[in-house]
Amino acid sequence: MNTPNVNDAHQKLDAPLHKPLNLVTVQQNAGGTGTYGAALVGTASPVPVIAALMSVVIFIALPQFPALPQFPWPKLIASLGGTVLTLILWLLVAIPYRRFTAVDLANPSSYELLLNRLYQIQSWLTILEPEQTPQTNSVYALSKEEVRSSCVAICQGLTKKNATWMFATGYGNMWRLVHRADEAFINIEPVEAVIHDALHDEMRLQNSTLKNKEDLLKKLRSAVKTLDRRAATYLSQQPPQEDDADISNPNAPLVKNERKTSVNWLYKFAPFFTIIKEHNEPTPEQQPNQNEVKPENHGNTFSDDINIKTQARTIIREVRFALHQFRDDRWEKLVRVRNHLVRMTILTGITLFALVEFAIIADTKVETLKAATFYYLTRAIVGRFSRLYDQAKADTSIDDFRLAAVRLLAAPLYSGLAAIGGVVIVQRAILTNTNVFDLSLTNILIAAVFGLTPSLFTNAIQKEADQYKTDLKSTSAPTSDKAKTLSS
Repeated sequence: MNTPNVNDAHQKLDAPLHKPLNLVTVQQNAGGTGTYGAALVGTASPVPVIAALMSVVIFIALPQFPALPQFPWPKLIASLGGTVLTLILWLLVAIPYRRFTAVDLANPSSYELLLNRLYQIQSWLTILEPEQTPQTNSVYALSKEEVRSSCVAICQGLTKKNATWMFATGYGNMWRLVHRADEAFINIEPVEAVIHDALHDEMRLQNSTLKNKEDLLKKLRSAVKTLDRRAATYLSQQPPQEDDADISNPNAPLVKNERKTSVNWLYKFAPFFTIIKEHNEPTPEQQPNQNEVKPENHGNTFSDDINIKTQARTIIREVRFALHQFRDDRWEKLVRVRNHLVRMTILTGITLFALVEFAIIADTKVETLKAATFYYLTRAIVGRFSRLYDQAKADTSIDDFRLAAVRLLAAPLYSGLAAIGGVVIVQRAILTNTNVFDLSLTNILIAAVFGLTPSLFTNAIQKEADQYKTDLKSTSAPTSDKAKTLSS
C-alpha cells in the first residue's frame, strides 16, 4: 500500500478548487435577479389607501349621474369599483417595477461597495495564489481556502433571483461573507498588511460602544507587538511590557518556574540522585547505537507546534471578527426595523380600507364621507411636509436601507387616521355632538392637534434607528476607510 506523500497533500491544498471569479458575468446577470413577487410587495404600501380613496370618489360621484343610482347595488359598485381598479393598476405597475427589485437597483450604493470589495479580493488572490503553503502551517491553507469559498458564495449569491434584495436582507448576508473573507486574509497576507489592518482596527475600537472594547484593544496591541516590536510604536497606547523570552516562546513562564523550583530543591536530593545514577547507568550492551537513524513520522501533514507569529495573526483576526459581528448585528437590526415598519404600514392601510368599505356599505351620508376625507387628506399633506422637514435635518451619513423613505410613506397614513380618530373622540366623548364630521373650524383644529400624535410612534422608531446608527458610526475609523494596497 502506498503511503500518502506530504508534498502531494500540500499540492492538493494549494490547487485552485474553484473557478476564477468572473465579476463581469456577475454584473451582466444583475438585472435578472429581481422578481415579480418582490415588486408586488415593494409597491403594496400605498395600495390599500389608494383603493379606499377611489371607492370614496366613486361613491361621492354616483349621485352626480342620475342613471347610475337606478342600477342595482350602487354601493357595491362603489366598493368593488375602487378595489378592482386599484388592483389592476397595482398589477400593471409591478411589471416595470420588477427591475428595481434586482440586486443592482434595490440598493445601488451597497451593491457598488460589494463589487469594489470583490475586485480587491480578486486582485489579492491573484497575487497570493502562486505562493506555496508553509509545510507546517495549516491555518494558512485553511484561510486561503476560506477566502476562495467566500468569494464563490458571494458571486453566486449576487446572481441569484430572489426577493431578499427588496427586503435588504440579501445585502446583509453578502456583507457577512465579505467580512469572513476579509478576516481570513489576515492569516495569509503580508505582515505589513496585517499591521495596517490592526492599526486601523485600533482606531475603530477606541471610540466604539462595544462593551468589551478594552479587552479587545489589549489583545490587539499585544498581538501587534508580537508580530513586530517596531510596529508597536505606532499604537496609540503601548501594550504591557513582557519578557523577550515570553514573546518568543509561549511556554517560557512555565519552564522558568519549573527551573527555579528545581534549583531550590536540588541540593536536598543530591545524594538520592547520585545513588540512582550509580544503579541506573547502562551497560555497554545497553548503550544506544549512535549510527542508528530513527524513522521520522511523515504521516501528519501539519505540525501541532504553536507558531507565535501565526497565533498573533489569529488574535488580530478574532478582534476583527468581533468588530464585524458588532457592525453586522447593527445593520441587521436596522433592516429589521425598516421591514417591520413596512409591514405595519401595509396592515394599517388594510385597516383603513376595511373601515372605508364598511362605511360605504353601511349607507353613510355623502357629506360625512366628504368631511372625513377632507380631514384625512389635509392632515396627510401636513404630515408629509412635516416628515420632509424632519428628514432634511436628519443625519444621512449612514445608509439606512431606505428606512427614511418608508417613514415618509407611513407618515401621511398615520397622521390622517389620527386626525379622524381625534375628531370622533372629541365630538362624541367630550362635546357629545351627534354631528361629528361637520366642516367647522373646531373640527379642523382638533384634526390638526391629533394629527401630530403619530410622531410619538415614528419618533420611537427613529430613536431606535438612531441608536443603531450611532453604534455603526462609533466603530468607523476617524479617517476614510482606505482600500487595501500591496506593500512594496
